[in-house]
Amino acid sequence: EEKIAGFWRNAILMERSYDGNPMQKHREAGNVRPGMFAPWLALFDSVLARNLAPEAAAAWSALAHRIGQGLRYGVTEQNRDAGGVPLLR
Repeated sequence: EEKIAGFWRNAILMERSYDGNPMQKHREAGNVRPGMFAPWLALFDSVLARNLAPEAAAAWSALAHRIGQGLRYGVTEQNRDAGGVPLLR
């Protein structure tokens, strides 16, 4: 949790509190699937909506969705079946 919190402080608040490679970590986990990002982002959005002013929540959400899109793409490219079809679940 500390590492994840550091990542988001770095991404959103520019605190320089994270040193790592999120794409590599998601790929190395071995159990991260592209279909997991939508529920994670929905949960993140609900927390933002409960805790921030609407303008800040929208800005942070947009950033999170851009980051999630990139990570989802990286995980999709890594997880393909023998025929090259992405494994989305």
